[in-house]
Amino acid sequence: MVAKSCIAAQAVTGASHSSAPYRNFRYRIVETPRYAKLLECFLGTEAVIGQVCGWRMRILKEIARWLEGKDERERGYRLFLALNLLKRIDDTRKVGAFLRAMNEITLEEAIFWVWQYHSYGTAALNAFNCVHMNSGKRGTVEI
Repeated sequence: MVAKSCIAAQAVTGASHSSAPYRNFRYRIVETPRYAKLLECFLGTEAVIGQVCGWRMRILKEIARWLEGKDERERGYRLFLALNLLKRIDDTRKVGAFLRAMNEITLEEAIFWVWQYHSYGTAALNAFNCVHMNSGKRGTVEI
């Protein structure tokens, strides 16, 4: 893993526009030849939150691109949730429903589902799946 100072990266990217408790947090995707890793940077230290490989890499990078310009708090919650949900998707036909769900949920819903994940683990991800991804009333989304 490349250890790069987030403080130096902050100087390049400019000042944060996020709320005070989260101004020292940064989230970024680091690609290796086989994996895309989600890193949380806090005051110059980095922690790997998780990683995905294969076609899931492309989806995670697309979600990160959607979240550019959002505050770091929102990016962190949404990327954490997306990463953990992506690990559980085994069929590429479900990607459209997944992307639609990630686009439609509010920040408050994302915070709720992350909280549920920390409380109940994979049972919360199964519940998210049932609530947001199994509705057949919408069309498909192509990537």
